Amino acid sequence: ADRVEWTTGLKQIFAAEPNAIADVLALVHPEDRADIARQVEEVLGGARTRVEAVYRYVRADGRLGWADTRGEGVAADTGRIDRMRGTMIDVTARK
Repeated sequence: ADRVEWTTGLKQIFAAEPNAIADVLALVHPEDRADIARQVEEVLGGARTRVEAVYRYVRADGRLGWADTRGEGVAADTGRIDRMRGTMIDVTARK
């Protein structure tokens, strides 16, 4: 469950093309990263069902942006969460 697939729109917003969860977390502002990582780990581990967060991210040019993220775990046939799906919206203009 460590492969990441992003839409063209997300790649443009973040100016990145992450391949793994660690790549995504590296884009999150350091002060917000631990909370986002914890939420993702809890969903993948089955301790919670959703990720919901508004957080800062660092753009490719070094400027800060804000993202509103909603995600959920998706279970395999075994019942174990094996992936996540969700949305990320750039809300920088609202901040």
